[in-house]
Amino acid sequence: MNATIATDHLDQYLEASQREIAFCQNCQPLENGKRVWRLGIPMKMAELLRKLEIPEAEHEYLAESLECNNCGAMLDLDAMVGLKSQNERELERLWRKWEAQYANRFRDLHDFLAEYPSLAIQHRLGRQILKGLGELPRTEIAFAAYYQVRKVINGSTLTNEDFNAEVVQPHAGPYHHPGQQAFVLTDSEEAAAHEILEGKENLAWLQKFRVTRCKGVLDLSQLLEDKPSPFVEALTLGLRYRGAPQPMAAYTHEDHNAHLVSRFLTDCARLHGFTGVRCKSTKHFGNNLILFSWPVDLLVPQGEPYLYVRQMNSA
Repeated sequence: MNATIATDHLDQYLEASQREIAFCQNCQPLENGKRVWRLGIPMKMAELLRKLEIPEAEHEYLAESLECNNCGAMLDLDAMVGLKSQNERELERLWRKWEAQYANRFRDLHDFLAEYPSLAIQHRLGRQILKGLGELPRTEIAFAAYYQVRKVINGSTLTNEDFNAEVVQPHAGPYHHPGQQAFVLTDSEEAAAHEILEGKENLAWLQKFRVTRCKGVLDLSQLLEDKPSPFVEALTLGLRYRGAPQPMAAYTHEDHNAHLVSRFLTDCARLHGFTGVRCKSTKHFGNNLILFSWPVDLLVPQGEPYLYVRQMNSA
């Protein structure tokens, strides 16, 4: 009995500790050959375990049983780990609430769209989304840095011209249908790389832009202080939906049915006159900015494109 109780306690300690670890030393970017801490709030493993009030006798065993939730590197008691910020914790809390209250409804809408892709407003949730988006305020984004990403293909060197936004997108994407305008930017290098790299891919081209002044954006990246309707909280997470309501879900660009709901949401935003949408990334803790239209002076390139190396687990 005592052995069973002890094992149960160890499992609880392990689960609590694992949940806290968002990043580790291996995840941090290299600058001038040295790792610079950019991801997560740094804390020594021993300090984290003390913070969680785990008996010191269990520290070494537990530390060596933990791994980084981002890169999978195995850890130990001397490791430095990155904890989630308060904003990231709040986002996870909202996601759990979203799953409990809205997951089944959005799943039903997804299944409906898979069968009737042009009839979303015939679905009850579709009508609620169309109406609810019209109640949301318009946000201005000014003098902010954003990044565009391209895959490395055949070793070709890219220039500023390669990052010019296409007037019309020939293929469907997460936020647009074929023939619609859409220019997707991300608010950090790391997040931009995660948007396009898959599996063990670790090299991408990035172009940094300065957004001069963009009015009329639908901002779903954070909570609104004044909610126009009880349904708004669901909409702030709706663009993260990808068929199965799980955060950070991995889908390939060829998985067209994965984006039925997000394309409908952006269609509603277009109809209500929004110039774009800012929302949480499905693959990272960063934000995406999806522009539906943009004047020529809105996006100012900052320097030339450069290669970004995503740090992989070297363990």
